[in-house]
Amino acid sequence: MPKEFLRKYIFINNSFFEQILRDFYDDKTIFLKTFEIGNVTKREESYWCDQASVVTNYTDASNVLKSMNMIVKVAIYNPYMEEAVEKYDVFKRELLFYQKILPQVRHLFQLIETSDITCNIIRTLNKRPQPKYIVMEELSKDKYLRVQRRSGLNESHLRLTLEKLAKFHASTAALFETNRELFSNHQIPNVSEYFKIFHSMFTNAVEKMKEEIEKENPNSLLVPKLREFEKNMIDKVSEAFILSEDELGVLCHGDLWLHNLLFKYNKEKNPIDVKMVDFGLTYFGSPGLDLAYVLFTSASNEITDYQFDTLIQHYHSTLYKTLILLNYARPIPSLIQIHNHFMKRGIIGVLYAFLLLPMRFVQNDYFKDDDMKERLNFLLDYFNRKGFFE
Repeated sequence: MPKEFLRKYIFINNSFFEQILRDFYDDKTIFLKTFEIGNVTKREESYWCDQASVVTNYTDASNVLKSMNMIVKVAIYNPYMEEAVEKYDVFKRELLFYQKILPQVRHLFQLIETSDITCNIIRTLNKRPQPKYIVMEELSKDKYLRVQRRSGLNESHLRLTLEKLAKFHASTAALFETNRELFSNHQIPNVSEYFKIFHSMFTNAVEKMKEEIEKENPNSLLVPKLREFEKNMIDKVSEAFILSEDELGVLCHGDLWLHNLLFKYNKEKNPIDVKMVDFGLTYFGSPGLDLAYVLFTSASNEITDYQFDTLIQHYHSTLYKTLILLNYARPIPSLIQIHNHFMKRGIIGVLYAFLLLPMRFVQNDYFKDDDMKERLNFLLDYFNRKGFFE
């Protein structure tokens, strides 16, 4: 697989990494000794790019051997499709986030004295005919780790995540008021009549959920409800991406679940910081999109109604304080308004939960796994009580 990756992208070689390191450290004394390609993820697995982990070994003026771990992402390229996909180019959206928005978010994060939002971005390229690419530093060297998927995010992990998310949302809301053009490439909804990449995935996820519920309980009243829900669910999802004039607008991560969150821990193994990765689905919309996504897909089994409410309170408290610090000029939403954002966009979290929970628990027979059964029983009841299937 590594050899295939290098044959496919011949520009990725010794000179490529040596120049990247020299530019990143602003040090012309750096000489690359070796580089090794590790795990490779093909575009059919990640939808819009090939991705490889890389370890570079180099020396500088000190003549001490050093190393840097990187992630290299290379965009899909088909010249015959270029014009057609340009408007919905997810890779371009991520690349432009790193190039244009992230530096300004980081500046505001320094003003509010908070830790960084993501990893170091080493280099990006957005020029044809060479493939578009993103090179970023891997977070493992700073001891940032993913939570074990089956476990999910407990309350301390979620509080940390929503605190960082609130600061990110507040920063982008403030930036939007001073430079709306900055977000011009992040206005295309991730689900709509025109952007259909998720339509079949959501439909298949609901079909599978109906089958599994019926297998577990042939008399379940949820099956006919889901059958009716399915008829207009895409319209409802599309509506969730619409932001009214009087609602708070923020840049949403768009794919905020535990796989895209990495945590740092203290000696007592308590989480003390979180960073987000994979910004390909960023979209300027309601904060409820991210809140519903992460809470419904990634919370551990101990998180139920009460914790949902207290976590949203914590998010709102941080959002409010951060917007005040950033001198946000527009009205700041109340806790009730943020809760309404969450409920109005809850359908996003519902469908992503149907899609991602089987991946979390690595389970095809949903109700045979005790942990997955417990989580699904709670979520299905919660979704039903809150009217998401209506």
